[in-house]
Amino acid sequence: MSMSATDGICDNARAYPAGAAPGGCGKWTRVAAPGTGAASKILSAKDCKVVPSESLVSQHRLLILELKHKVARKHNNLKPPPKTKWYKLSDRELADEFKKRMVDKMIKMNDMTEMNECWNEMAVSLRSVAKNVLGEIRGKGKIDKDTWWWNDDVQMILKEKKNAFKEWKSVEEGNDREKENKRSAYLISKKKAKKAVAIARAKVQDKLYNHLESPQGQKDLYRIARERERNARDINHIKYMKDEEGKILTDEKSIR
Repeated sequence: MSMSATDGICDNARAYPAGAAPGGCGKWTRVAAPGTGAASKILSAKDCKVVPSESLVSQHRLLILELKHKVARKHNNLKPPPKTKWYKLSDRELADEFKKRMVDKMIKMNDMTEMNECWNEMAVSLRSVAKNVLGEIRGKGKIDKDTWWWNDDVQMILKEKKNAFKEWKSVEEGNDREKENKRSAYLISKKKAKKAVAIARAKVQDKLYNHLESPQGQKDLYRIARERERNARDINHIKYMKDEEGKILTDEKSIR
């Protein structure tokens, strides 16, 4: 097919809404690009040819062409919801202000008689007052590091590395020689800490693997798996029983 015919196909496609014409030349299509899951935009088409011997439906022939398209990637960087700074309740002044506002709100709610309405109002007020008094944290939270295997030597070496980093950053601007010396000392401490962490972690992992291969380690492994399954189990019904005095039992051992 000639270039003029190819241009005619694209011009004809542009006259229709995206998706109405095959490929929607020059328009945004709803077809996802392979391996990206994003919408693609047709930029050009060439080498168009029709297969006369093959048909899709009545009066429609197969059209083969090469398309050049631009992929618009979707960024799914969803921000986590803000978190209330509940730890600030340790501050006496903030705790008193929070208590005062909540007491005032509870006094205004004395006229409410419906339990669900009272509960919902209390929950909304609690979050609103906490947001105004204590504040919120936005953005990604701090990632917890795997530190259960740290020993005293590793902690001491990491503390030295942290102190070396603080000394490097505390050097005033203009003192390039001192800053370079502190930087070199920090890099040495960083390399030493990285080596110590790798050695300590390898020793702990070898000890753990050897323990799991033993009969007692197999029992501990199954016990941990059963406990995790029990803690992750969905609660689809409420279990409650009463003792001889009519008190509701909530402990599983007492129910058994």
